[in-house]
Amino acid sequence: TGNLANNSTYVVCNSQIDASLTSFCTALNAVANFNGDDAVTLERASAVIDTFGIVGTDPGTSWTICGDVNAGVDHILIRKPNVASPTTNWATSAGTNASDCQWNVLIGTPIATFSANQNMGSHTFTP
Repeated sequence: TGNLANNSTYVVCNSQIDASLTSFCTALNAVANFNGDDAVTLERASAVIDTFGIVGTDPGTSWTICGDVNAGVDHILIRKPNVASPTTNWATSAGTNASDCQWNVLIGTPIATFSANQNMGSHTFTP
């Protein structure tokens, strides 16, 4: 519920996040605990307008994103800056390789080292 102003972000963090990172969180929530194979939707007036994964589908251990079969597990995923609108088509969003997907996958970056210089709490948009 609510509005997100232009040029702002909303960061949901697990309540067990490293204390040094809580200042970047808009909301601390024990429910924000994903294991790599969860689907998430963004909704407006009860209508799905954007999706990550496919609700009701179990991809195994991880969603394949940009051709990386393990991208959903312990990787940082940032929407590419040229993505100008949401999509409910997961195949379009996930793509098949680094060029045709809507995500930057930071591979091998441990969650514990996530910091402001890795875009937490900000997002570059270049339509």
